[in-house]
Amino acid sequence: MSGVHRIVVDGLLAVTCASCWIGVLGMIRMRHATQALHFQGVPAIVGIGALTIAIFVQTGWSQALPACLR
Repeated sequence: MSGVHRIVVDGLLAVTCASCWIGVLGMIRMRHATQALHFQGVPAIVGIGALTIAIFVQTGWSQALPACLR
């Protein structure tokens, strides 16, 4: 894997990690359970999107990518 691919994958994994922590902080911040659940939508979509793109960049179109899209 070239240096550019490594940087892109590491950046996307950092976005995934940051979105997970933003979701955790949002759940701690919200007072009611329903508010906390509604807050999880955007961080979850951003996190799984970045993870899917990172898998695609690293492995290309392989068996791992369709499993991540399900």
